[in-house]
Amino acid sequence: MNMRFSGASMGTILSLTLFACQPTNQPSQQPSPSRSMPSASATPQVQSSASPTIPSVGPVSTPSQPMPQLSGNPQISVPVKLPSEVSADVSFRQDIVKILAQLVPDVKEEPVVTEITRQHALQIAMNPKDTNFKVLANYEPVAASGLQTLILSRGKYPSDNLLSAYFSDSNRERLLQRFQQQVSDSLGVLPYTHYGVEVLRKDSSWFISLVLLTEIIGLDQMALTYSGPQNLLIKGQLLNDRYSQPEGLVTLPDGTIEELKLTSSGKAFELPLSLKSKGYYSFEINVTGPLGPQPATNFVLAVGVPYPQPDNAPVPSPTPLPDLTQLRSRLLELINRDRQAMGEAVVAAESQLDKASQSHSEEMIAQGYIGHNSPIVGTPQMQANLFGVSELVAQNIAISRSLENSQKELMSSPGHRKTMLKPDWTHVGLGVAASPDGFLYITQNFFVRRFELDALPAKVKVGETIHIKGKALKTVGAAGVFVNGAIQGSPLDLAKTTSFDIPVTFSQVGKQNVRVGLSDPPVNNAYQFTFYNNWNLEVIP
Repeated sequence: MNMRFSGASMGTILSLTLFACQPTNQPSQQPSPSRSMPSASATPQVQSSASPTIPSVGPVSTPSQPMPQLSGNPQISVPVKLPSEVSADVSFRQDIVKILAQLVPDVKEEPVVTEITRQHALQIAMNPKDTNFKVLANYEPVAASGLQTLILSRGKYPSDNLLSAYFSDSNRERLLQRFQQQVSDSLGVLPYTHYGVEVLRKDSSWFISLVLLTEIIGLDQMALTYSGPQNLLIKGQLLNDRYSQPEGLVTLPDGTIEELKLTSSGKAFELPLSLKSKGYYSFEINVTGPLGPQPATNFVLAVGVPYPQPDNAPVPSPTPLPDLTQLRSRLLELINRDRQAMGEAVVAAESQLDKASQSHSEEMIAQGYIGHNSPIVGTPQMQANLFGVSELVAQNIAISRSLENSQKELMSSPGHRKTMLKPDWTHVGLGVAASPDGFLYITQNFFVRRFELDALPAKVKVGETIHIKGKALKTVGAAGVFVNGAIQGSPLDLAKTTSFDIPVTFSQVGKQNVRVGLSDPPVNNAYQFTFYNNWNLEVIP
């Protein structure tokens, strides 16, 4: 997410980044977020023998006019050498670093990012209104910000949990207080691992540029642009013990998604990437973290075309939001537009899943976190069950300034795009909630409906018998009801009847799991069930 401050520009990119500008002698205002980038999708394991499905990214537009090719690493458009009227304040910088150590325990300096903040601090010292991180080149499509591009070009591949802030003031103590207060207010619960910071003085004022970032993985440095098609072998390693299970995805120039064959040994991993044709490739590595799956890094590679232009659009002023019904209607329209563009059927709204999605969006704001797994309710499936939805769900979340921007960003992430464009989906539930800082917290939950089931209870008494009733929406193959992995009765031959009424008696206290699935006609009297409904209930004394 990207956010902006007036005078302090902060961005948190799991979906956040902050930017802003302020006159030299005025204290900064409250954060005014700008754009956001999505976190990873949470997808269910639908088939009993299959691995979880993972999301993906959409077509990338071609530049409308020729643009120069990037040569080497992009550079910020100010000289590195300080002019005579500007000086580095080493003592003040040490005070800033001490504050960072208090606010973000265990954070380490990233020297290449400090180099970027030094150049940025000089830029705003020379012109306080010139606040965007700049790259000496013209770009286009779905691209990182100038700051992200600068970091990528120096061989660092952070997650989208990125915060940038800049400050200026002629009063040293006031500036220190502002720095501590505004950075503290913007940290949230997402951990940062590294920083870059510089403090420069010009005339009677100080100028601070700060970047906080989260490095989950490290990659051997790779180019961002290539003159033509070629094969790459990308090597990397996990840097953070909180994350595991790296997986690679890429969106190809035609808008389709490809899962990459990643092999790992300990924390090290490698994966091949074939750049077969000219165009833009969105490359992503997803990991599993404390709050569920998320992108460890996500960036664009350009093959035979100019690198896309950094997104440094100004932050729009907050505007009154339509009512929730209108917001959901617009978001559904955007989702179905993108599905139809890729040849997929539209999805329909589902009212109970809307409620589950809305609850998750509101809870993330209230509890101050961004993630799929709720610290109160649990996984996306548990969130859906709470509102009576038993279908297996796949979840996307985004934090953005607008519905349109959130959809663009989700479609620019191979993982989220793959989830959104999965052909099987029939329904979606949507939640949209506005945080006090103006960001929209958006939750999308998708599922495929293969059964019409009667409502299932959340609790039953030990020894009680319930009836699992329903109707399959398919007339070929077999249906089956399973409790704790064991089929109840015999598979139902759908050629004879699609309705079922299965009595189940619960004889043990504790958590019980009910699943309902479909199988193709048996081969040698063997069935292979794919599960579409999952329900957890509690058996009480």
